[in-house]
Amino acid sequence: MIVQPGEPANTARFDVMPDDVERELAGVLNEAGTPPGFTHRLAVRRVRNVQNTMYHDLPAVRRRMPFNPAFVHPDDLAAQGLTEGQRVAIVSPHGRIGVIVKADPALRRGVVSIPHGWGPMPDEEPEEYAGANPNQLLSTTVGLDPINAMPVMSAMPVRIEAVD
Repeated sequence: MIVQPGEPANTARFDVMPDDVERELAGVLNEAGTPPGFTHRLAVRRVRNVQNTMYHDLPAVRRRMPFNPAFVHPDDLAAQGLTEGQRVAIVSPHGRIGVIVKADPALRRGVVSIPHGWGPMPDEEPEEYAGANPNQLLSTTVGLDPINAMPVMSAMPVRIEAVD
């Protein structure tokens, strides 16, 4: 890339690696890998016709999408002896939710993708097929962003367990 020469009187320089960013990147590089027993990574996703927690109860939306499934690559389902439409548990180091799996060949193997904004609050009883709340898989005390205290919301280690 070719850029114009700087103004001769301007001695300021752009810092491409501020000290705080360097420390944060070093911390990420030193993080432990996937904990034992977790085979997949969670990727939350959005879906057409709903926006966050809105519009789930509209009849037209309920006909097309009555709940939020856990999308999984078909080869991952087959490797675990699971079938599309089966109820499973998605388990993280911080929580567990019940979901129905749906095959998605567009996903990479090793990824579980669940639309956010569905399901009950943690202290509410789940309604049958009303969806699952993937926030229950997250931690609000471990691994928070050091600047804004947001929890890790994607690439969370998870595993899929068959439910009887």
